[in-house]
Amino acid sequence: DDDLSGVADALGKAIDSAAVSLRYLESKAELVPGTK
Repeated sequence: DDDLSGVADALGKAIDSAAVSLRYLESKAELVPGTK
């Protein structure tokens, strides 16, 4: 059970950081003309 909660926690953190990275890249892309 502890292993499962640890995995869920790690997965949640990975998803959070991936979402932050995507949002960052999208905001960068909007600043560059011709990418959309």
